[in-house]
Amino acid sequence: MKKIELDVKGMHCKSCVIILTDALTEHKGVKDAKVDLKKSNATVSYDDRMIDESKLIQIISKEGYEAKMSRTAKYVLDHDQKSVISGTSR
Repeated sequence: MKKIELDVKGMHCKSCVIILTDALTEHKGVKDAKVDLKKSNATVSYDDRMIDESKLIQIISKEGYEAKMSRTAKYVLDHDQKSVISGTSR
């Protein structure tokens, strides 16, 4: 299981949060999605054997928003979510 933070541009209201949360969580492999309007980001927990970061970005883009890896992206590498490293945007 991994967790990633994505920067999201174009959200304006609570409806945007609901739309993105629903769009992300309906995909197989996404365990949880927390979309934050104030921070303009989405934190997604997912099974990287079923879905990857580029697909998560595509899902957000399909809904009409712009998404990219956060400069301070954090990945959870192991299944018990104890090992965390920091990454940079690609």
